Amino acid sequence: MLPTFSLVQDNLRASMEALELLRQNADHISSKLEVKTGLRRKVAAVKITIGKETSDGLTTRLNESISLLSLALQAWTIDEGHLSRKPKDDARLNKKYTASRFGRFVVAYTTTTGAWQAYLQLPSWLSSSVYELQSTPTGCGWMYNYRVYNAISSNSKIIQKITEGDKDGILELFKAREASPFDKDERGQSLLYHAASSKNFDICKLLLRLGLREALVEKCGPYGKSPLAPPVFDPSRSHPDKIWLEIAGLFQSYMDEPETSMLLRMFEYHRTCDYGDEYLRIFRQRFLPKYYHGPLIHRLEAFRLGSFHCQDYNTLRLLLAEDQKFTSFDVSESSGTGFSLVHSIAVAFSIRFADELIPFKRDWIMWWLSPFRDVWSDMVQGVASVAIVKDLHIVEKIQPWDAYQVPCWRGSPLISVIGGALCYLSPDVSFVHWDNVFQGCIQKWVSILQESGVDLMLYGEQEAATLDKSFRSSFDASAIEASRNEIRNIMPRGNERMTFRRAERADREMWNQNHWVPIRLLKLKFGQTPEEWQIIWAPEFECMANEFWQLIEKGETTMPGSWVDG
Repeated sequence: MLPTFSLVQDNLRASMEALELLRQNADHISSKLEVKTGLRRKVAAVKITIGKETSDGLTTRLNESISLLSLALQAWTIDEGHLSRKPKDDARLNKKYTASRFGRFVVAYTTTTGAWQAYLQLPSWLSSSVYELQSTPTGCGWMYNYRVYNAISSNSKIIQKITEGDKDGILELFKAREASPFDKDERGQSLLYHAASSKNFDICKLLLRLGLREALVEKCGPYGKSPLAPPVFDPSRSHPDKIWLEIAGLFQSYMDEPETSMLLRMFEYHRTCDYGDEYLRIFRQRFLPKYYHGPLIHRLEAFRLGSFHCQDYNTLRLLLAEDQKFTSFDVSESSGTGFSLVHSIAVAFSIRFADELIPFKRDWIMWWLSPFRDVWSDMVQGVASVAIVKDLHIVEKIQPWDAYQVPCWRGSPLISVIGGALCYLSPDVSFVHWDNVFQGCIQKWVSILQESGVDLMLYGEQEAATLDKSFRSSFDASAIEASRNEIRNIMPRGNERMTFRRAERADREMWNQNHWVPIRLLKLKFGQTPEEWQIIWAPEFECMANEFWQLIEKGETTMPGSWVDG
């Protein structure tokens, strides 16, 4: 499989075009020589010799394209982690910008890269200044960035000038050192955010020229907003003013973020009140204009991320393809990328269908609490109908968002059906419902596969064999232990409320990874009808008991050779 690195693909395309032009030129020369004989043939040969510069130019172009392709492949080889850029890989500080009587000092360090960052806020009675120092290792040493700015009030003079669009007044405050372009309000919001929210295009342009490009992709904490938020949330969803599109275009021209990072950023604009996931669509349109023209793997990753908690089924379809269709090419290609569509749709189906299998009475006005509709079954059928046998059994490792208290699991799409249901259940849904949910999800899954033309006996034989051999421990204590060292994507706070909607789950935050329930898959029963399918499983409560007694009966550690008896 060829690398999906965009630089490699672009140079490969250019090399193929250069080769095709050279081949066409050679065919043209051969055709000229073949149709002529005698003196005419000699004259044609002389003309070809004189016009040799064209062939030489095409040959040179091909050589240069191949050289650039080689460099692109080297860059791809060096950048081995280009698809695994996670927010936790960066040194991120828990910054607070409210006034502090005693000041604040925070240091963060990243073990993966060796980068570190320090943040010092002086006591409010002494100064409003904030000092930041960043250190990043480079190929030949270290690179240091030092910045001083102020933590200001949202009613300060500089923010008032920005809101009024007073460009001269802003420059005057900067010149007099009464303000800095890097100042932030008590929520951590930059001056660029206030310029965008007040629809001042010229002020946005000025601040970006003064070096506020980094503010476009900064995270402002749980309550602050990025400058990208106003062009997404404030305009009319269907008929935005022209000025909003101009501001969005300006911001997009200044951003130089990897596409995988922008995909994660897109899900920060997911909101509970947005039943059609429209804000997600608006962000994609305004800040990812080349979304459908980039590598397929980026769309597959977005589909995987959205499969856990998108509210509208059309959102998932649009994350994959502009025409909202599942094709055999997309399904087969996805099986080799680590973002299999069959796995993604298995998670999307079971994490929603699990809610239908738990007894819960809803009033008519609470229809939105149900995350499942028949269209989700139709989506499973749409993917399964174009999948081949290999796609239905492809083994893959699935990493849920960090909000789900479930280990990362490895297995076939059938295991992902159980994993999706477990994401919904664990750990606070009553344990008495778990078996009904697991059995119901599996039986519904195989019934949809049967409607798509899958032979359940052949499918079950292979699934049962691989489960016995490799996947019994997909969700057990060892999987939980291994998952505690995994870096997962961080789910934004608003998305968590959208994911766990039941009223009785309001106290879910009290649970943490110490409460994860390990389960062990024992056997898969299958037959020609969906009703014959059953997963045999058992909770590993003895593992919890073992940890408890190890803690209680832990003996004293003595140094070898000491005078104290062990």
